Amino acid sequence: MTEYLLEYSVALLHNLCLRSAGRWSLEKDAENVLRVLSDLLSHDNESLKSYLNGTLFSVLFIQSFKEKANQIGLKQIIDSFMRGDHAHKTVCVLK
Repeated sequence: MTEYLLEYSVALLHNLCLRSAGRWSLEKDAENVLRVLSDLLSHDNESLKSYLNGTLFSVLFIQSFKEKANQIGLKQIIDSFMRGDHAHKTVCVLK
């Protein structure tokens, strides 16, 4: 996958998640969505990280996403990025 295609795909997912219908349509695949998003956090593309943060922020308002995020340890994954040089770029809404 080219860098452009990856960024375009993540931006598309982000835009879909801005609408409540888009967020809810992902609910049945919440674990896979969260795993892909967390895997992409390690990518070097800064534009990609903006879309990832926005997408995570959008979907984690849904309780089922929060539960799946807790099950897969997403908070710990994000915390590990915050301890590194990514501290000012990562937002965590898990509480």
